[in-house]
Amino acid sequence: MIPETGYLIDIRNGVNKYGERSAGISKKFGRLKSELNYDSSKVFHSFRKSFIDKLKQMQCPEQIAADIVGHEIDTMTYGLYASGTPVEQLFMWVDRVEYKASVTRVSSIL
Repeated sequence: MIPETGYLIDIRNGVNKYGERSAGISKKFGRLKSELNYDSSKVFHSFRKSFIDKLKQMQCPEQIAADIVGHEIDTMTYGLYASGTPVEQLFMWVDRVEYKASVTRVSSIL
């Protein structure tokens, strides 16, 4: 996670005129995906899904996973009264996520 922004992917210079953070990186992902012969079932949001799947497989508590990916928690206790997970604890879970070496090629688009 980038401490200054709170995001996992640093694309501060990639925000378009509408304030969208993901438009440019999503297009790069699409070009790389086509180049690697992946079909249309894989989309940029697939990163988010696979990351959340990894957290679940590691038995990361759901409220921590929600804090990491920016989901709101709708319960009274955590959603209304909790102040959020300490950043050190978020880093601990993010640092545990690992992917196979073949996936690291995607980092070339970031």
